[in-house]
Amino acid sequence: MFFLDKGDPIGPDKIRMSKQACGSCPVKFICLEYALEAGEEDGIWGGLTRNERNSLKRNRITNARVY
Repeated sequence: MFFLDKGDPIGPDKIRMSKQACGSCPVKFICLEYALEAGEEDGIWGGLTRNERNSLKRNRITNARVY
């Protein structure tokens, strides 16, 4: 459920279902931190897609440079 197969016709539905499952997960933020630290590129981690994780990572880097 957390990983899409290439050419999966129900991709958006899988993403939505995965994000819903993550919403109530007690380790959501630990999962997300792991994915960011490990450089996980595929799947839903901590309720975020690859593009969302990449955006979060870019924002963290930009904000860190402010100081």
